[in-house]
Amino acid sequence: MSSKNTLLDFIKRQIVVENKIVDSLNEALKSIGNPSVRGVLKGISLDSLKHAEMYDAALKLLTTTQQALSRNILTSRKALLRSISGWRLNL
Repeated sequence: MSSKNTLLDFIKRQIVVENKIVDSLNEALKSIGNPSVRGVLKGISLDSLKHAEMYDAALKLLTTTQQALSRNILTSRKALLRSISGWRLNL
């Protein structure tokens, strides 16, 4: 098996693992009343969801040709990132 196929298989497995974590934690949250514990578990669930999305994006980058951003969209994304960066610096 080529190293690229090994990487793709790894990414696919990680997506499954992260989604299982999300499902498991969301199921557990149904029976947990402690707000602190719920908050921590919800945060972990959201992190795993984020990880699954990032792995999926990496998989798509490695396996498909992506459409380029239009100049207008690119400009608006840059402005958004600048405003977020400025907001964080002002904290």
